[in-house]
Amino acid sequence: MRVLNLICHQRNMNSVKYNREGDLLFTADAGGKIAIWNSNTGELLGSLEGHQGAVPAMCASDDSRFMVTGSGDFSLKTWSLENGECFQTIESGLPADMVMSNDSQYVAISIQPVMAYKSSIQIFKYDKNTGLLSDEPIQQILKSSEDEANGLMGFARIGFSFQDKYLFATTDDGHLLRYDFEAVLKGDFTKRENIRIHKGVIRDIQFSQDKTYLITASRDRFSKLIDVETLKVMKSYENMHPLNTAAITPLKNYVLIAGGQNAKDVTTTDSKHGGFEIKLLHKIFNQELSAFKGHFGPVNNIAVSPQGTSFTSGGEDGTVRVWFFEPSYFNYEDGL
Repeated sequence: MRVLNLICHQRNMNSVKYNREGDLLFTADAGGKIAIWNSNTGELLGSLEGHQGAVPAMCASDDSRFMVTGSGDFSLKTWSLENGECFQTIESGLPADMVMSNDSQYVAISIQPVMAYKSSIQIFKYDKNTGLLSDEPIQQILKSSEDEANGLMGFARIGFSFQDKYLFATTDDGHLLRYDFEAVLKGDFTKRENIRIHKGVIRDIQFSQDKTYLITASRDRFSKLIDVETLKVMKSYENMHPLNTAAITPLKNYVLIAGGQNAKDVTTTDSKHGGFEIKLLHKIFNQELSAFKGHFGPVNNIAVSPQGTSFTSGGEDGTVRVWFFEPSYFNYEDGL
């Protein structure tokens, strides 16, 4: 397997994402550095300079002209990817995640309950022609009084299903929430489903290419495949170590899961003892097909290229690695 080791970051990785075409790769770390790479060659194309805190949230426009980022410096910024210029800064809470709607008309941002800010999901209008967000959220989802009474914890990861029919959100206590997004835009937050699918915090949700099902990754050591319409758990994958991230491959019936013990709890840098390897599993048969080693700390992020020919991982050790699948991966008969 050909692997590119991308050298730029010195702090732990917070986010790794591809653009829609898959030729650009975006990486962001806990120090506020955002890097832009050629995903095929590993060439560093540029960086976005301006945040003074960790960048856990970012999304690029479909045409790869603009980017929106959220940082621990309590700001949202919009950028030109053509020249790296920041042309808008909005004061906000501390973001946990950010996602752009499939029609590129909205950006949803989950806000953590820090300082005077309440846990919320803020919906901004997005102008795909200028790359600008609305100055203020057009809607804001807060926890209901019933949620507060039941002790529901704060919003964390978020994502849109097919045709932006649903907006999904996770909580820090293992719940998966599904909102009717059309109703949300009208200010109606009652059309919601709430299921608890994990015993621990859900660190990641990612969708299939057609957005009809999603995969979770939790610190309870499980990853689960969820149908977005029925909310049924289609598959459950157990790992030996806590999980931080999971992704679905678009060309084959496989999933990738990764995480690991907290670095401070591991007495050796061996990835096997810490669980720092990335596992490739058969999506249907729940069979481990391969394990990719190279990180010397927990793996925080995985993103699969839209073409399905490679994936990128970001680690607590500050490393970013791009893994290219061999021809045997595409020729392997998976039994279906």
